[in-house]
Amino acid sequence: MITPLLEVQGLKVHFPIRGALPWITAAEVHAVNGVDLRVYKGETLGIVGESGCGKTTLGSAILGLQSANSGQINFDGRELSLNAHADDRIGMQVIFQDPFASLNPRRKVWKTVGEPLLVTGVQQDEVRVKVTEVFKSVGLQTTHLDRLPHEFSGGQRQRLAIARALVRRPKLVVCDEPVSALDVSVQSQILNLLNQLQIDFDLTYIFISHDLGVVKNVSDRIAVMYLGRIVETASAERLFEAPAHPYTHALLNSIPRLSAGRRRRKVIKGELPSPTQMFLGCPFQARCPISIDICGTTLPPIVELSGDHSVQCHQPHTNTLHKAKE
Repeated sequence: MITPLLEVQGLKVHFPIRGALPWITAAEVHAVNGVDLRVYKGETLGIVGESGCGKTTLGSAILGLQSANSGQINFDGRELSLNAHADDRIGMQVIFQDPFASLNPRRKVWKTVGEPLLVTGVQQDEVRVKVTEVFKSVGLQTTHLDRLPHEFSGGQRQRLAIARALVRRPKLVVCDEPVSALDVSVQSQILNLLNQLQIDFDLTYIFISHDLGVVKNVSDRIAVMYLGRIVETASAERLFEAPAHPYTHALLNSIPRLSAGRRRRKVIKGELPSPTQMFLGCPFQARCPISIDICGTTLPPIVELSGDHSVQCHQPHTNTLHKAKE
């Protein structure tokens, strides 16, 4: 059996909501609510879901940027701390959504890109050499090392963010909406670059996005999140051909289509419940077109369908059966 590079078990991240008195917790936001996840060396795992489902919080907890309440994170054969700002994340890096916000506007870009090396005591001359090498890898001109971030275009700034993530040669990179702030033409360039760098640097990606089309093209497997839980995991091809969870099916139906016969998108009925709400049963029950009585009283089990396809649902069905219920 192949050992995963990253394994997450029962991860929970809750944010307290203070009441009238600041030391009293009135409620809790269950941003990540018991996530189990495996990421294997060399693959790209896509994570999708509506805004507010917990995708970014999950990535932040894995990276140690956000403390977790409970759970277990194992990376490259060792257990990691659940505390924020943990110093045991060597081998992990992140590419943020907004490259300009993640770059110091008053600092030359070679120092920003080389910051992960500078803080570990590497001499500046050696840092500049390594930054020059990674500049070439991401398609940036080495004559621009002494420029400031505002002198670059949006696509070039994202290349800078990618270069900073790669300068310490990580094993795992969390890509948090890395192309959503870019023009469509530039998105394809960055995605092609990420694919090539994955081969050149032997990288493993967690690719967080709300764009299902992008996730389908870059991912080997896809995990679907809803209200802090992973409700379905499958290969990219199988997830799009035969979604088993009604929420996954609804997400796929909401993708805009240009064909004459399907100009109108199907939207998910109802509103996303409050993440402070505690559910006895399935969190999707109120919006589900095929719910039954047990859905409102019992949390669904995780059902293994075939191969690496799993779904958390009381009555998982094929894409055809879902269409018949609509």
